Amino acid sequence: MLLIVGYNGNTLSNWLTSLQYLVKFTLNDCPKCQFLPTMDKLQHLKVLQLRRLDSLKFIAKNNQDGSSTPIFFPSLKELTISDCPKLKSWWENEIWGNDRPSFSCISKLNIQYCPQLACMPLYPYLDEELVLVESDVRSMRDTMHCADNTESTETSNSQSLPFSKLKYM
Repeated sequence: MLLIVGYNGNTLSNWLTSLQYLVKFTLNDCPKCQFLPTMDKLQHLKVLQLRRLDSLKFIAKNNQDGSSTPIFFPSLKELTISDCPKLKSWWENEIWGNDRPSFSCISKLNIQYCPQLACMPLYPYLDEELVLVESDVRSMRDTMHCADNTESTETSNSQSLPFSKLKYM
């Protein structure tokens, strides 16, 4: 577990990506942090919490299209992004349509007070909790639309419908 509070730099060092056995990462109250190092290759990361990052514009500096990573955030179960007023996209260069990766095993997604966050990974397998407060709902709409496209080519069943297993919304 790594908890960073009150860091005043523009970005975190790339050494973060060398923490291959990191399970939980929390970054709170870092007013100048504008982006983070790429973390999608952290195979064991289960919980990611980003709170009160006033200057954060995007989460991954480089455009990550998922082609170099077999599974995007393969172990991530919980994602919380809160009070990031300038956050617009997960990636520096926005990814739309079928090129956007999906979280493969996420259970809880909590996004609060991120009014500009429109472009982020899809979450069709979300099965426990979805909280969106004062935040853009385009990612939720896109997740549902992505499933509509998938269903047209596959046999339709309730297991493939996004949000059908949610316990809290």
